[in-house]
Amino acid sequence: MSTQNVVDNDWVNAIIGNAIREGQELEFKETLPDRSDKGTKEFIKDISAFANSTGGVILFGVAEEDDGRPRLAPLSNFSESPNDVELRLRSLADSLVEPRIQGLQFSTLQYAEGYVLALKIFASYGGPHWCGQTGHKRFVLRRGNLVLDYTHQELRAAFDRNSSALTRAREWVEQRLNEIREGRNTMPVCAGPVVVIHVVPLVSYFQQRPPIDLSGSVKSITNLLPLSGAFNTHRNFEGLVAYPSGAREQAHLQLFRDGSIESVRSCQPRNQVGAPTIHGGVLANHVKRTLADTPAFFLSQGLAGPVLVSVALFRIHLADLWYNDNGVSMVAASAPKHELVVPPQYVEDVLQEQDVQQSWVDALNMLWQAYGLNQCEER
Repeated sequence: MSTQNVVDNDWVNAIIGNAIREGQELEFKETLPDRSDKGTKEFIKDISAFANSTGGVILFGVAEEDDGRPRLAPLSNFSESPNDVELRLRSLADSLVEPRIQGLQFSTLQYAEGYVLALKIFASYGGPHWCGQTGHKRFVLRRGNLVLDYTHQELRAAFDRNSSALTRAREWVEQRLNEIREGRNTMPVCAGPVVVIHVVPLVSYFQQRPPIDLSGSVKSITNLLPLSGAFNTHRNFEGLVAYPSGAREQAHLQLFRDGSIESVRSCQPRNQVGAPTIHGGVLANHVKRTLADTPAFFLSQGLAGPVLVSVALFRIHLADLWYNDNGVSMVAASAPKHELVVPPQYVEDVLQEQDVQQSWVDALNMLWQAYGLNQCEER
């Protein structure tokens, strides 16, 4: 259920019609959490358990019959609007769960008799999360339709797993950068300066999950392509690769089976002759566009949680930077390096667009500062 990308009326109706029971990733609640201590404790316990496990959906306004079958029971008490309910529940989650659960998604589904409030909780990789108040903290997880306390061994394993995931993701990025440096990547790359972007969803390092749907990804990667216009795709060992028609060596996008993205593009002006040059506008726009469109792509794949973002410039020895300064074209002397690799940045939740935006702002500023400039004005 946590891989369900769209929670809508049709999905809820199918659950009712097919008599799907509660389970690891699905919970029914006939009523909303009330304002009592009991109601509050149950709500934060449920969302913490989902976040600490595989994620899932809570449907408020769906009752559970004695035999376990679901029954539609739309909420009809409008003394508190759906928007006010969402604000209240978000406030409880933010104040009584630590670390804060990222990416909670509320959907109000209208019915003739009222509405169903769907709350989707993604599997969290910033935990494990505890719930409750000081002196009464609990670490809980979900097994089937039960919420249980972590054992000491399970809790220790959860902390160890989360701390090692980021290290393994960094090692993978460095491995890919080495392959591009040494010309061992599967796609040819033209001579001259190139920018390489990696976005790695850490979900693949926290738990076993099925590969993404490569066939269904072709349409959703359109906005991520390094160059606009017609493009070709083909499968390879790593997953799916896309590249512009007639410009294969200029740019390509590699989509890996775990959802990781690798985008490579030449940032040298077309038909360049003489000394190599970095086109600052092309570089900045490519980094910005790729990272700006990443949240929507990951959402389409049911991916959420933290990501590792890497931006690198290769083959830049003796290459000047052409950049724009308040509408005036300028040239900055080449950096005294063969490459510039921005330290990979940890983004806590890829669905928080402002956090992703900050990652590209920071990366571009660092690259511009390597050329003696204060910041990138083209970001």
